[in-house]
Amino acid sequence: MDKYVVREPRNSNDIKAAKPGSLKLKQSTIKALPRVVVLEDILKLRFSLEKYNNDADEIEILDVLKKLEDMYPCTQVLKQTMIGKTVKKFRTSKHLSVRNLSRNIVKKWKRLVIDENKKKESIDVRCDAKTELVRCKARRMICDSLNLTLPHCGTQDLEKKLFESCERRINNKYKRRVRSIIFLFKDETIQEKFKREKINSQEILSRCL
Repeated sequence: MDKYVVREPRNSNDIKAAKPGSLKLKQSTIKALPRVVVLEDILKLRFSLEKYNNDADEIEILDVLKKLEDMYPCTQVLKQTMIGKTVKKFRTSKHLSVRNLSRNIVKKWKRLVIDENKKKESIDVRCDAKTELVRCKARRMICDSLNLTLPHCGTQDLEKKLFESCERRINNKYKRRVRSIIFLFKDETIQEKFKREKINSQEILSRCL
């Protein structure tokens, strides 16, 4: 068919000129997002840091720490890679710049963990009917042991933290700790302290392990 096609040179007017000052956009990958952390990258940086000690070359350590400073790992990644413990070791480095940077990274990651936990605590998804029935009964029993009436913010918070500590399951551990809490509140001193918010829910749970 090519012999029947008449090819003519392209007219310069047919070519659309690019607008002056227009940006050439580049497609971003998921790895380019600021909160996305590649597990293998953190592990490589951790192994690189572990090769050095506090007397090692300052520039090389700073280079690795600066890469970590730009990362926003979640709690799960921090636990899985144990990178926090490695960075903490350089807080006692003889190099001031290394000490400061490592401390800043640790503080930044601690804030990330705190913010992440706050977001989780703010979401309280309702469970199935059977689980909700058991939880309501537990709240009522705790209130009765304190001579309080439902609803009560303190006892609701206590039961919520207990439920979360049991991996959001109504199991023997949950029921056993409810009984321990009720037994603990037989102490009138502890009762008064809890009512006056001098003892928080976490302290009560720590006594009922």
